[in-house]
Parts: sequence; C-alpha cells; structure tokens
Amino acid sequence: MNTVVDIVRSWAASDSSVNPTKEILEWVEQRNATVKVRIDKTDFEKDGFWYYNEEEGCICNRNHSFFSVCGYQRIEEGKVIIEQPIIIQNEIGYLGILCKKIDGVLHFLMQAKIEPGNINKIQISPTIQATKSNFTQKHGGAKPPYLDYFMNAEQYHIVVDQIQSEQSSRFYKKRNRNILVELGEDVEVEVLPSHKWMTLGQIKELMKIDNLVNMDTRTVLSCIPYSTEHLTAAEKAEIQTCFRDEALYYSMFEPTRENLIPILYRYINNYKMFAEGETRLVPLHELKDWEFTENEIHCKHDYDFKVVYCDIEMEGREVKQWTQPLFEAIGIAVFGLFTCVENGVRKFLVHAKPEVGCHDFIELGPTVQMEPSNKSNRKNELEEFFFTKLEEQQGIKKNVLLSEEGGRFYHEQNQNVIIEVEKEETGGSLFDKLSIAGAKLCVKVMADLEAGVAGRISQPEESTTPYAKMISKQMGKIDWNRPAKEIEQLVRGLNPWPSAYTSMNGKNLKIWSAEVLEKPEVDEAQTGQILRADKNGLLVQTKEGCLNIKELQLEGKKRMDTASFLRGYPVDTGLTLGDK
Repeated sequence: MNTVVDIVRSWAASDSSVNPTKEILEWVEQRNATVKVRIDKTDFEKDGFWYYNEEEGCICNRNHSFFSVCGYQRIEEGKVIIEQPIIIQNEIGYLGILCKKIDGVLHFLMQAKIEPGNINKIQISPTIQATKSNFTQKHGGAKPPYLDYFMNAEQYHIVVDQIQSEQSSRFYKKRNRNILVELGEDVEVEVLPSHKWMTLGQIKELMKIDNLVNMDTRTVLSCIPYSTEHLTAAEKAEIQTCFRDEALYYSMFEPTRENLIPILYRYINNYKMFAEGETRLVPLHELKDWEFTENEIHCKHDYDFKVVYCDIEMEGREVKQWTQPLFEAIGIAVFGLFTCVENGVRKFLVHAKPEVGCHDFIELGPTVQMEPSNKSNRKNELEEFFFTKLEEQQGIKKNVLLSEEGGRFYHEQNQNVIIEVEKEETGGSLFDKLSIAGAKLCVKVMADLEAGVAGRISQPEESTTPYAKMISKQMGKIDWNRPAKEIEQLVRGLNPWPSAYTSMNGKNLKIWSAEVLEKPEVDEAQTGQILRADKNGLLVQTKEGCLNIKELQLEGKKRMDTASFLRGYPVDTGLTLGDK
C-alpha cells in the first residue's frame, strides 16, 4: 500500500465521478437551506447550567465537562503586559478523517457540519470532530458517528496520528489528536446524509471558497507526511507530473543539502530556556481591563474579541439544544506567508512566535500574524513590506477568508494570504521598496499624531534586534571557502553598494548576479576554481556546491552579462579566482 502515491493522485484529482464538485456545492446549499439553526445571545445566568464559579474564578458548567473560561496574565518586570479571558480545555479530542480508494482514487469522507460559531452555517469538516466529553457522552446525547473506526484504528492503516496544538491566542495549552485512517477497498462504510466522499483535489478547490472548509479539516490534512523514500523511479516520475508548480514538488519531495531543522530547534529551545517573564491563570474578576455585564465580558479598550453567552438550537447534532459561552471576534485577522523559489525549490518564510496559550511557549507560525486591533501597528519592516504588497496586490498567489474553530468562536474568520516575493531580491531593490513603505508609514504616523490617536509602545532597554555592523567595502571580498549559498546571499545583499568582489588574473572582478547550483561538482576541484565558462555563466567551485556567475564587471570594463563578457574576454576552465 503506497499511500504517498495515492495521496498525490487524489490531490491531482480536482473532481470526482463519485461525487462531482458541482453536486457537493449543491448538497451544501441544500443542507444550509433546510437545516434548522437558532443562535441567540442571552444572559450568562439564564439556565443555570453555566455559571461563574466564585471560588475558582472561572465560568464553568455543572457537569465540569467540555471547557471553562478563566483569566490569563503575562507578567514582565513585575508588570502585567497582557491579560485576557482564555479557554481551558484539558481534554484531547479527535479530529479524524477516514479515507479509502474508490474507483482507484483515494477519497476522503467529509462531513457537512454546523458549529454554533460558523459564519455561514455548513462547513466541510472532518469525518469526526469530537471532544472527549462528546464521545464519553457527558452531554447525555448519542456517540458521534464513525467513532469506532478511530477508537480501533490499529485494525486499519494509520496514515497519520499526531497531537497538535489548538489556536493558542484563545485556548490555553489546548491540543487535539489529528488522525487520518485509510480503510481497505473491501471495507463497507455506511455514508450518512451528513457525509460525502471527496478527493483531496476537490477539498483543495473548495478551500478557495471563503469560509467553506473549516479549520479542523485544514489542520488534519496539513499533517499528511510526504516522502519518496520507498518509491520507485516510475512512481517518482508520476508524482512529479501531478505538480503544475515544479518548485513545490521539489519543496515537498526532494531533499536538499540545507538542513534548517537543527537551527530551528536551537532557536526555539533557546527561547524556551531564556525567555523572561511569567504567565499565570487568574480569576476572571482579577482582570482589571475587563468588565462583566449580564450578557458579555468585554475589554475596556480595543481588543480582538469578547465573550458572549448563547442559547443554541441545531438539527443534526448529538444534542439538539444547549447553552455555552463563545468568544466573539471583533474584526478580521490577517495570516500571511511569504514564498519564493530558490534554486528550483519553493520555500516559505515562517515565524517562530510565542502565543499566550502555546503548550510550550513558542510555535512556528506564518510570516505575518496580525490581529485586527494591531493592523495599524506594524512592528517591523517585514510587516510593513507584507502589507504594502497586499495593498498594492503584488505577487498574491492566494487570498481567501477562512474561518476559525466554530465550536468555541463566534463568527471568527481570518484573511489567509500567500505572497510570492522575488528570488533575486537585492539590497538595492529591498531598500527601494522599504523606502516607499517607510514613507507611507511616516505619513500615517504624522496623521495619527495630529489626530491624537498614535499609540505609544514602551521599548526594551536592550534592543531585541541583532547588532548589524557598518557596511564597508572590505565586507564584499568573496571567500570561496564558504558555501555557495552564503556567497550568493552576499552578492545580493551588497548590490548595489559596495558590491561583492574577487580577483581574476590579478584584476578586481565585481560580481553583480549569481545563482547556486549544487551540481555539477568536479572531484578534487579547488575552491574558487572555474569549472565551466560559457553563455550560461561562469561556474565556480565553493566549499559547498557551485556558484554560477550571471553578471559581472572586470576592472576597467563595463558591467555586463557573462555571455557578453566572454565574447570579449575568453576565460579558461581551471582558472582559480581570488587571492591564492
């Protein structure tokens, strides 16, 4: 059973004869039109099932099940810098998807599920989505359908079974069990009216529609492991043909020499070890910036959510009517990823980011993660660069509204954006872009100052930004005993001034543009040695990989591309660049 090949085939199948996408959309529309849903905001003490526990300082229910709402504070240097209500849910629940081959293509059993906080009622959800309180029937209702497949998953093929964190700006150390189970083709599964089989490609296409595929589905599918370790050459070739973006294929399947995992681990572990400050759970009534009314808990100043209490009636659930608190979003957050293609491999810029409810202080997140109340407070050049790109609609690959977890959040949605940035970004081009972004920011800040609405943010005594030395001409001298990647970055970073340089036959040689090539390599070649000189560039051996020089300038000559240079200045292979 080669699940990786089957998954990629399913991913490439953007439609299905089993349940065509058109029929799936009609199914969702029909269920939205016919299912009875009522959600009314009401008073906290309406039915007495949920109440404020004065002794523990939290909102909880009489069964002591599901979740509670407590206060959270972060303290630095003796001062509270963050405080808010937060959800305490110690139970680990199932987010599970069943899959099996139908007509030779892997299909996933997805659920048309309503959650009380969903912005548009029905959303495409995992096969099962259940807390421990759900499947132990603490609510007094029926068990979730398909539960037995996951409780007895060892009887089948487990594709993935991982514990992953929940949204940590609202939950305190909450985790879910993300599990994907593949059934044999001979296993008969009763398909309820609330469920349908879909290919992975169909789910991908449905994800382009605002608020249709829910957070839990996206989370489970993101855990799928991809590896070519046990694939034949023919299977690898087939997989590659399924990708319109070849760079994405190499990103997922082809190993590179660059191993960032140890660097990431070291950074994250250093943060865990040395991060200053203290976090604590406190009674809700100790939150000085928050106040209670009969039907909500809200912040006295701008914040990203408030807590409301709802009376809910909903068909198609294990329990038809109940009450619960919900965290209601105020505004739309932005989650953004930068992507680029480097040496034929697609890469994504991630951010190791601490969150209030992280299970272990810090986790990898998107490039930019901006709550609604912070959109105007762009903390650094990267955030400013991102929003400039977004506002000017430059390089946007994806821009879609996707909802948060609807079981605890009311109408919370995020703008999910992927932006392509240029691989050949140089110090000069980045300076130009940041100059424009900085000018726009200055105009805005001046207007805010004049209007008296500019916020003041206290700065740490010691800068958190790494120290950067003054740029000098000497920094541009190329050391061919460095990896090709480092040299290529030096070339881009020092373009246009002071430029990266080396020597050729005793003359100064400026290098304006270059690319990293891992192959070809020549056995016993010296670092700095020219391996090839033709219209495609000057290929130079480095400590790790090769550098292909695309644009250069010899002392006393004009700046030109390598092909033009070689027509007037032939270069022999075997020549060594730099001082030897």
